[in-house]
Amino acid sequence: MIDKVKRFISPAVAIPVLMWLAGCGGPEPIPAPKAFQDFVSPDRTFAGKGPDGWKKSEAGVQGGMQSSVVFEQGTAQVSLTADLQGSLMADIGRANNAQVENVAGMLPEGMQASLPKTIPVIDKLHLAAKNSLAKKYQNYEEKPSQMLRCGMGEGRVSEFTAEKADGIFKYKVHGYRATVLSGERRLVGVLRCAETDWASLSPGFGQILSSLTAGPG
Repeated sequence: MIDKVKRFISPAVAIPVLMWLAGCGGPEPIPAPKAFQDFVSPDRTFAGKGPDGWKKSEAGVQGGMQSSVVFEQGTAQVSLTADLQGSLMADIGRANNAQVENVAGMLPEGMQASLPKTIPVIDKLHLAAKNSLAKKYQNYEEKPSQMLRCGMGEGRVSEFTAEKADGIFKYKVHGYRATVLSGERRLVGVLRCAETDWASLSPGFGQILSSLTAGPG
């Protein structure tokens, strides 16, 4: 088949076609991590366990506004970013909810139902981050959020699927999108891999999210 491609099309066209043919089997399989390593974010506001042996990169400084830790292996990525802005947004949301609840407490029972119901701040922030992630992929779909239990604070996690373009290639991805609120930071986590690796990597992704805790400060 490759000989036929060379014979009937020009080299300028043949090269990307041959690349596509070589990669038509999809991304290389990624084995599940055999161990996990402890990490602390550069600003020391969060900590947890990441996949041992994966490429690790960091950004941020102690006392900064934002900090991130990223682990990568092939097409799989674990991205964890904490920021002060999200925490300030949470404070504003809590104040607004408290105001609505105070007003409701002063009204007769029959009128309380007419007021809008307050939505937990963590749910608002988690939903707001969905559109930002969806713009990075094609055919993004997400399941309803679930409670995330970890030592860092109150959290939510949603499972998602999408399609990712990588040069001339496109493949299906599967992952978790998480939001966690601590006392002074909002953490956003995106843990994703090729659909073909989801069965082997998703248990480890769950371990990473469960391991999140407040850093030493």
